[in-house]
Amino acid sequence: MKAARFLVATLTVAGVGAACVTVASVRAQEMGQEAEPVQWSLAASASDGSPVRKGTAVIAHLHAVIKPGWHIYSLYEEPGGPTAMRITVPTREPFAIGGDFDLPPPRSGIDPGFERETHFYTGDVVVTIPLRATRKTAVPVAVDVFYQACNRESCLRPTVAHLTAAVVKAQEEQR
Repeated sequence: MKAARFLVATLTVAGVGAACVTVASVRAQEMGQEAEPVQWSLAASASDGSPVRKGTAVIAHLHAVIKPGWHIYSLYEEPGGPTAMRITVPTREPFAIGGDFDLPPPRSGIDPGFERETHFYTGDVVVTIPLRATRKTAVPVAVDVFYQACNRESCLRPTVAHLTAAVVKAQEEQR
């Protein structure tokens, strides 16, 4: 326990965000729980380069790596069932969603926990998010993902993943 407190104190100095993730992992391990079953990442690119001006089109790629045995629900679920995934740009950010998301079709099946057909993702999932800059900016793209992860035995509480990514030129992203 002393080691966990020292680790938390050390990481707090380095950055509160990193410390929160580490504290959750340390607590989960102490309690015999697995670490988060979904790992998220975000990348963003603009075809016309920096600086990003008002109206610039930016493409964000949201990537979820879901541990075997786990799944997350699709963007569209019937009321009374599991929590559908929601992808948003936080309020006051200099970007807005500029069109429909591009993502693979979800799998469908009867979910024993909800006793109904649900639509879900397993494995690796990439969602392409079209964005538009709402003003000239040098700040990174921020995206929030509200989701629920479940396995055959249980569901975790719905949670939000806060992600950011610097906007790079399209050519730099391919390297």
